[in-house]
Amino acid sequence: MVAQGPVPFTWRRATCLGCGEVVRRARDEWIEMTGTRSGSWLMATETEAERSFADPLPVPPGEEVFQLGAVHRRCLRQAYVRLRAQQVVLPDSLPVVFVDEPPANESFPRLHLPPRRGECPFCSRNYVSMSEEDIYPLWLIRELQSRGAGTIRDGRWVARISLPTIPVCIDCNNTWMSTMEQDVKPQLISLFDNVTLVDRFNQVRLATWATKIALLLDAAGPNPLIPRGFGHDLRIRKQPHRGIWVWMATYSDVADVLPVHPWLILPPAGGDSDEVHAVCITFSVFRVAFQVLIPLVGGGPAELETFGNSVVQIWPPGPDDIDWPLPYFFDRESIVAFSRRIYDNRESVPLHVALTASVRQAPQ
Repeated sequence: MVAQGPVPFTWRRATCLGCGEVVRRARDEWIEMTGTRSGSWLMATETEAERSFADPLPVPPGEEVFQLGAVHRRCLRQAYVRLRAQQVVLPDSLPVVFVDEPPANESFPRLHLPPRRGECPFCSRNYVSMSEEDIYPLWLIRELQSRGAGTIRDGRWVARISLPTIPVCIDCNNTWMSTMEQDVKPQLISLFDNVTLVDRFNQVRLATWATKIALLLDAAGPNPLIPRGFGHDLRIRKQPHRGIWVWMATYSDVADVLPVHPWLILPPAGGDSDEVHAVCITFSVFRVAFQVLIPLVGGGPAELETFGNSVVQIWPPGPDDIDWPLPYFFDRESIVAFSRRIYDNRESVPLHVALTASVRQAPQ
């Protein structure tokens, strides 16, 4: 079904129709509710990526449909009960929505395919302007350059860090993506310099940010492979998809602070298909390395090399705090072994690598 009316997604804060608490659009998991004032017909918009839930059509005769408000995802059932019972005090003025059956030939976003060039990797909203988003935020680039860090370009070291951009819609860029950067910044900077503990809460924040970076790196590449559904799910839930795996490690090499190593997991050699089974993107940010595994078929990784407990899983998050820095650190040469520790089903990759013990120092 198709809902037509005023352009949505214009609110910043709303009162949850379920619990009555504040819904923060840029940070919380939320769903928009549409329906009649009487609660006789209700629709929850985007309960999953490009999927909504609604009562059967037609709308009861003589009743208008309105944009009722927002609800925390966890409060959806409660909101339905309260709206049905007319226990929610709704504003006198609400945007009118026109609901109709979609045309038989209507095309919907193909979430199993990667985003096309010029499309936002995180949504299907085509009525907002696009902006060129830096894959790594400007605050991070400034932070790295203030520490004298550089990068390798065309085989030589350069002090100026210049990275590609990718089109992202202004709505995503200025709301949840901006909030995510603000939230992760203190924790990420702390990992650059200090001995610290990374609790479960910050493991989730770091894993969410790493997933966003991995999706942007893939979408900006010459041959994107990661389906856009993962980006849509990240925007909706503000966490990585439940099928994704994320690890972190300690990294140190000021000559190349932002290396990226993509790695494809293929079917076993001799099979009938060359379809990619998973995409693994390993990237480093100054003193931290992240590895994001995005499976394209069912299943998860077998037990993996941890290089002397120097690689830890942060998504799904573990129950224990992580003692940072980890025992050994990778550099621009040894990080290659880390990036290829998942067997690609084609040829064995030796993992002979010399790691350096981390030097622990008091917090500054």
